[in-house]
Parts: sequence; structure tokens; C-alpha cells
Amino acid sequence: MATLETREPLTELVDVPSSTSRARRWWRAVYPSLLTLAAILGLWQLIGSRINPIFLSTPVRVAEGFRAEVSSGQLPAETWLTLKTFVLGLLISLAAGIPLGLLFGRYQAIRRYSEVAVRMFYSVPAIAMFPLFILWFGVTLNFRLSLVVFASVFPVIINAQAGVQSVDALLLEVATVFGAKEREMFSKIVVPASVPFIAAGFKIAIGRAIVTTVTLELLTTTHGLGGLMGFYGSQFQTADYFGPLIVVIVISLAAYSLGDWVEKRFSRWRPAPIT
Repeated sequence: MATLETREPLTELVDVPSSTSRARRWWRAVYPSLLTLAAILGLWQLIGSRINPIFLSTPVRVAEGFRAEVSSGQLPAETWLTLKTFVLGLLISLAAGIPLGLLFGRYQAIRRYSEVAVRMFYSVPAIAMFPLFILWFGVTLNFRLSLVVFASVFPVIINAQAGVQSVDALLLEVATVFGAKEREMFSKIVVPASVPFIAAGFKIAIGRAIVTTVTLELLTTTHGLGGLMGFYGSQFQTADYFGPLIVVIVISLAAYSLGDWVEKRFSRWRPAPIT
């Protein structure tokens, strides 16, 4: 009689990453950035401790000033004013720029008339429109919002248009053969394929929006993070000056990370690049 062969049970069929391995991967990802930041802070402390604090403060004094600004409530209040202009201007730019870019990219008849105007306005520095916008809107929130939108909407339009134009024509032809309507092709092929380009335009718009927001506050008001930096700079309070500057950097990095997340989230269907 034949005997059945016994085998050892399989203990691991799928390699499921454990929490330890995930933590290790996270540490490997952030370690270079943390090392760079530590080196910058160390060099800053070394240089700042050897020169007049009016010209450059040290990280220790900056931390003390930052804590005082937060405790007094001044920094949170001014941060809210800057965020209101920055976020509203960026949202308006996205709400207007994405549909316009998709339309310009999809329909050649529209693009033929719009492309010159878009590229012309994109090449104009926002700060060059500063006097005109003051005449039109006065020194108000509408003035700052309009100039932030002017600075940041055109990168969104141009990148969304480029995303539509990058769609493989063969995909659209196959969809047409199978009876897909224009609305279906637009929502299921054109828009998903354009998301990485839109995310890239969003990240460009972030930089232009935050720079314009802070510059306008520096030039026109004593409020907001830019106005706060202008005040501390005029009083030679270098340690306090870095508090709002750090907040500006954190806001920019957070918004930029959001753009990275959107790009990765909606680009999973794309093949991974060959390395």
C-alpha cells in the first residue's frame, strides 16, 4: 500500500510587511532629511553664536522668540490672516485653472485663441501688476486675492492643458470604436491621465501663491506673516523675525506634500519608471 508523503506546513505564503519593517522603511526615508536639518541647525548655531545677534540670531534664541510669539497669540492670529489669503487664492486658481486647462487641451479651436494670451500673462511677473491692482481694488483683501490668483492660476492652466495633450491618441480611438461618448472619454480617460500634470502645476502654483502673499503683506500691511516679518525686520529683532518665516516654510512644505500625495494617489495605474 502506498504511503502518503507528509510535508512541513507552509508558515509563510505571503510576505506581509510587519510594523517593524514599515518603521524601518520610514526611518530610512526620513533619515537623510533629518541629518541635513541637524547639520544646518548646527552650522547656524555655530555661526550665529560668533557674530552680532542683530545680523543673525541662533536657533536657541529663535526657539525662545517663537515660543513667546505663540504664547502671546500674535503668531497664530497673523498665521490665520496669511492662510486665508493663500488658501483662498490657491483654491480659486485651481477651481478656474483646471477646467480651463482641460478645455484648452481638449479642443483645438479654443486653444488656438487662448494659448497666446495664457503664455503672455504667465510671463508677466505678478509684482509688476502691483500698481494696477491697487488702482482697481484698493489695499483690501480683494486686492491681495486677485494678485495671488493672477500669480498662480496660469501654471495650473498650462499643466492641465499639457496633461490633456499627453493622452495617447490610440486610447481615445479605441474608446470611440467601442461607442464611448465625449463625456465618458473626458471623465474616464482624459482627466485621470492629466492628474499628474495637474499636480505638478499645483506644486508650481503653491510657490507662486505663497511668495506673492508674503510679498504683498510685506509691502502693504503690518498684518499677516509678511507684515510681522516686516515689523521685526524694521526693529532689528532678528530672533523674532524667524518665527513667522518658519511658519511660512511649514505652510509651503505642507501644501507641497499634499500635491505629492494627490499625484501618487491618482497615478497608481501608470507603469513604474524604469530605474
